Amino acid sequence: MIGVTGARGLVGQYVVRELLQHGYDVLAITRTPWEDCPCQQRSGVQLTDFSAFARALDGCEGLIHLANLPTPIGQDDTPEVFDNNLCADYHAMLLSGLMGFSKLVYASSTCALGFSFAHHRPEVLTLPIDENTPASPDNSYGLAKLLSERAAQGMVQRFPSLCIVGLRISYVAEPEAYAQRCSPDRLRSMANFDGNLASYVDARDCARAFRLALEAPLHGAELFYICNPDSMSLVPSPEAARRLFPAARFSQSLGRFQALESSRKARRLLGWVPEHSWREVLGVPSPEDLLHPDAP
Repeated sequence: MIGVTGARGLVGQYVVRELLQHGYDVLAITRTPWEDCPCQQRSGVQLTDFSAFARALDGCEGLIHLANLPTPIGQDDTPEVFDNNLCADYHAMLLSGLMGFSKLVYASSTCALGFSFAHHRPEVLTLPIDENTPASPDNSYGLAKLLSERAAQGMVQRFPSLCIVGLRISYVAEPEAYAQRCSPDRLRSMANFDGNLASYVDARDCARAFRLALEAPLHGAELFYICNPDSMSLVPSPEAARRLFPAARFSQSLGRFQALESSRKARRLLGWVPEHSWREVLGVPSPEDLLHPDAP
């Protein structure tokens, strides 16, 4: 049985249904009851309570961990988000090792890079951005994500039979949310580059990435960007890159609307190829340079 924390959340509901559709026995672990939960559920679980978290995982053989507070609170001057998220992630990793799981897949975030929610935006010196790009967040949410990624490296050293996979997911879009996010005025401005660099992933593709990461023959601690290959913008990507990061060099030429964040590693090691795009949902044709902009 695979436990899924945060199963009632946006990504969690898609992940639970993805796993069920592929024959998995799933346990939804939630803080508040999910009324229409399609699988076994254990609710009222506070993941910062180590003993309660351990009891909730009874009977599980693997874990997908999605339960975090999703953004900084207010002006980011309180420790609640940092304390909650880092503690819950640490508990998920430690319990996975102690309970003999072979795989933990958890939600990191592109916010670990440091651009989203930044008090002072970091400089990026090489584009497109990938797992080797230096990360320097200065806010509670991004810092907790980055430190959880570091914690994963230590946990697989302690538990050699455990593989921990972090997915740096971008803005997750449900099909019905595209119309609001993709208004003509917004698409033609730099607005979608604020915070998440105009990167996104369809919720259905995001869920499939978690399943594929669960199934992939990986070892140790791995990290993957999970973003669509096209940007959610009609501003040409090379132009946006020059405006955002004037000192950056290009490790490869950018397609006209290619995403600034690369999911090339996920394609290569997970076999993850996004199937859904805002262009498809809104009926906007994809230019030819988006057909295979990030192929290995």
